[in-house]
Amino acid sequence: MNKIAVVSNRLVIAPISQEREKGGIILPESVHMDEANGIVHAVGPDADSRIKPGTPVVFDPKAGTKVKLEKIEYYVMRDVDLLYFYEKSEQIHKEQHN
Repeated sequence: MNKIAVVSNRLVIAPISQEREKGGIILPESVHMDEANGIVHAVGPDADSRIKPGTPVVFDPKAGTKVKLEKIEYYVMRDVDLLYFYEKSEQIHKEQHN
């Protein structure tokens, strides 16, 4: 695969397909498009330094641009458009004790 070079504070996110269950009925992801889960694939040089490739994130799909690279769909968006991301527990532990 070609390496993706990202500019500015942009992120390339690989979405994770998830179905949610409500009252015993499995709802497809398209029913709730207000947020999506993903894994950061590439990070621009000006993005938040806490976000690295492999960071799990939750984002609004409408905030990004959907692109298809080598038959895989990604979202490209600014780091500030993430709803939230998961930090590693040891990183959180270090920050709490400093």
